[in-house]
Amino acid sequence: MIFARKAQAPQGTTSADQIELLRLKPLGSLVDQLLVNVMAADPRTGRITYANRAALDSLSKLGATSVHSFTAGKLENLNIDVLGLGAEERRAITSGNGLPHRAKLRLGSETIDLKITAVRDTAGNYISAAISWWVYTEMARAIEAMTAFQKSVSGVGATCAAMNSAAGGMERAAAESTREAKAAAEASDN
Repeated sequence: MIFARKAQAPQGTTSADQIELLRLKPLGSLVDQLLVNVMAADPRTGRITYANRAALDSLSKLGATSVHSFTAGKLENLNIDVLGLGAEERRAITSGNGLPHRAKLRLGSETIDLKITAVRDTAGNYISAAISWWVYTEMARAIEAMTAFQKSVSGVGATCAAMNSAAGGMERAAAESTREAKAAAEASDN
């Protein structure tokens, strides 16, 4: 695997593949240091093959609120279902079709924004799914609040329009009453 923490190559790889793995080993170290949650999954088995430190830390923090029972430090080799993926996401990972794929999912009481991307070897074969994600809960709440605010503002606008229409009707009625009062006053003066 490109993202393997160990330098050993998967069974059946050629010496050229092994050289490529050694060349890419620093990339694995770089990914491990990113602040973005990054994971990799084997499309054949549906198992997590890599999780960087940020993903492990984030999942540890979510552990108290997660409905899924796993230990974040022992995440590798677990089935991808521990992330609460839907059928569409599982199919995308195992088949490689429809990638890249983005979804917002529930993980316990949290919402995560997830992106799945295909990792391909030099021949273009789909060899792994790269999964990046971030906790989206606060953003989701802010969007819900803004949507509710927009609806209330729209409601206020509709109420204002109705009040404006009613005020226009009252103004016309007052003008008509004024004309009638003037006409009555003029008639009584004559």
